[in-house]
Amino acid sequence: TSSFSVAEWVTPSRLHGVLQMYLAKHSGIALGGYSKRIIAGNKIEVDLDFTSGRKIITGTTSLGTNTPAFVCLVVNQSAYPEGYAELYVNNIHNGTVTNLGTGTINSTTNLTFGYSIAAAGYYFKGYIDEARIYNKALSQAEITQLYQLTSPDQDNIIRATGHDALSNQ
Repeated sequence: TSSFSVAEWVTPSRLHGVLQMYLAKHSGIALGGYSKRIIAGNKIEVDLDFTSGRKIITGTTSLGTNTPAFVCLVVNQSAYPEGYAELYVNNIHNGTVTNLGTGTINSTTNLTFGYSIAAAGYYFKGYIDEARIYNKALSQAEITQLYQLTSPDQDNIIRATGHDALSNQ
């Protein structure tokens, strides 16, 4: 996987300063995956585990309880010199990491919502809606368009209540 983007609306129903993993695609055994989580300070953190090394982006925007937030991760490994990854929250740039290396992200592990195989016990409580995965690095214009055109829909949401985690198995 050289370039991809993952976007979703996330609405935490409880923010308590404890790590809450809400989207993950890794086995937890070896490098090669990614995850999105809410950390202390109610900020989004993205963990990118390439086979060549690990990169973390910590967002700057604080989330609110029961308040939807649009979160978009953009990974572009084909950009010179060795790629970049960017995090957007509510259409605002929240961080960048560069020099991703030449490693890959494991594309064979399941994508999970509401928990992570590698982080047992760190369940997400809240809602996830309009989750989308793209096989390209979205541009700022495309991110803005998604932010403006999509919105949380209470009738079609993934609801995580703690131990009720979902995956794409």
